[in-house]
Amino acid sequence: MYVFRPMHRDDCDALLRLASQSAAGLTSLPSDEHILRKRIEHSVESFACTVKKAGDEGYLFALEDSATKMVVGVSGIEAVVGVREPFYTYLIQDDLHESKALEMGQQHTTLHLTAIKKGPSEICSLLLSPKHRGNGRLLSLGRFLFMAAFPNRFSDHVIAELRGVIDDNGVPPFYTSLAKSFMNMPFTRADYLSMRNKEFIKKLMPSYPIYKRMLSTAAQAVIGHVHINTRPALHVLLDEGFKKIQCIDIFDGGPVVRATCTDIRSIQESQICTVQVKDDVPKSPHTHKWLIANESIDFRCVHAVAQHVAGKLVCTPACASALHVDTGAQVRVVGARVREEL
Repeated sequence: MYVFRPMHRDDCDALLRLASQSAAGLTSLPSDEHILRKRIEHSVESFACTVKKAGDEGYLFALEDSATKMVVGVSGIEAVVGVREPFYTYLIQDDLHESKALEMGQQHTTLHLTAIKKGPSEICSLLLSPKHRGNGRLLSLGRFLFMAAFPNRFSDHVIAELRGVIDDNGVPPFYTSLAKSFMNMPFTRADYLSMRNKEFIKKLMPSYPIYKRMLSTAAQAVIGHVHINTRPALHVLLDEGFKKIQCIDIFDGGPVVRATCTDIRSIQESQICTVQVKDDVPKSPHTHKWLIANESIDFRCVHAVAQHVAGKLVCTPACASALHVDTGAQVRVVGARVREEL
C-alpha cells in the first residue's frame, strides 16, 4: 500500500534522491540539498501553524511505500503565489493592428511579462519515481482532499504551471529563442537561480511585449505545450475541471491551468463517511478502490479497496492503520477515476 502524507524533516535524503533523478525543467525541486531542506522546513512549519487566511504557507507531501518505508514520490501546494516575491508568467494576448486608410489589418500574438502578487494557490512539485508508476493519481489528487479538509488554508482559485517541451539536450526551444538572449546564461543556471531569488527576472527580462512571430519556428511550435512525460499529469488536471488559461511559463513556454477550488471534481464529489473496520470488506457494487483520507492536519490518504455506501466506509485494518483512524472516525472519500497510468 502507498500512503500520501506530509513530508518530514528526515525525508530530505529521499527528496534529494528523487530530485537528482528528475529531468531538467522541474524548477521547484532542484538537486540542491540546502534548497530542499529549506522547503521541507517551511512545509513542516506550515502544517504546524494555525491559519485563519491563506498566506505564505507551502505544503510538501511524500508518497511512501508502506512495505519498504521508502519515499517514492513528492507533490506540493503553495497556499498563495506571489507573497514573498512575484510569480512571473507570460500573458498571451492577440492584438489587432490595422490601417483604416489602407483598409488593411493584421492580428499579432504578443507575450506580456506579468508579475502576479498575492495570487491564487498553486499545486506544484509533482515527481514520482519511474519504478512506481501507476500511483500518480494518489500523488496528485491527494492534495485536493487536503484542500477540501482545510479550505481556509487556500485561495478560492488554484493554478498549476506544467513543464514545457525540452529538446534532446535538455534545453527548452522557448528559452533558447527568447530568454537566453536577455539573460546570457544557460537554461540550467536560470532555472536554478529562479528558485533562490526571482529578482533577476525583473531586471534582465524585457518589460515590453514580445511578438510571437519574432521567435524561432521551434519556439513558436511549443508555446502552451507540455513535455511528453507531463501529458498524463495534464490529462488528470483537465479531468478534474482545470482549464488552460492564456499564460505560459517564462522559461519553457509550458501551459498554466486554473480552476475554482470548489469546482475541482475531487473536492466537489468528496464525501465524509464514518469508518467501520473489518477483516474482510464485503463484495458489492459499492466495493472498489477509493481515494480515502483522514480529516487530520497529520494528513494521510490512500488508494484502497473499501465499501462505501450510505455514509459508511468499510475498510481493512491495514487501510485504517495507514490512515491513522479506527472504527467511528470520519474520513473523506472520492473515486479516483483511473483512466490511464500516471
